[in-house]
Amino acid sequence: MYLHWSLVLVGCVILLGAFERPAETLTGWATYYGVLLIHECGHMFVAQIKGCHVYAIELYPIHGLVRYSEPWSRYDDAVIAWGGVAMQAMVGLPLVIYLTVFGFTRFTPLNVPMGVLGYYSLFVAALNLLPIRPLDGAKAWYVVRVMFQKRESRAPKRSTGWRSYR
Repeated sequence: MYLHWSLVLVGCVILLGAFERPAETLTGWATYYGVLLIHECGHMFVAQIKGCHVYAIELYPIHGLVRYSEPWSRYDDAVIAWGGVAMQAMVGLPLVIYLTVFGFTRFTPLNVPMGVLGYYSLFVAALNLLPIRPLDGAKAWYVVRVMFQKRESRAPKRSTGWRSYR
């Protein structure tokens, strides 16, 4: 895993401006990068399942990258693209459901990561699915297109019932 030097710089600048609530600021900053790491670990996990060799995870201030060997097909590449979003949803949805049912706690340093890992993570996952390069949506939606093509290419079913052979 490679962390870009600007991560430390951004963290120091954020902490310098957070004299009033340093605990909330530090947990928010760490959780934000946790969201990036969760997303990239989702790509890594699916890439390994698809038989790709994962070389590195790189984290930058506003995005991350997973370096892996070339997938076998465009379909596999699209499935790998969905891996990050799926991992974020696996973490974010239960937290959003919990927060919707029970609400936030009275401990602000705990509420920050719950909100970032829940609501913000799902927002970033949805934003990441926009079909624009370099976002994952540029590759991910190929899976849906293939599924519709397979559905349309199926032979029509025969009608059931009695038929005369005259």
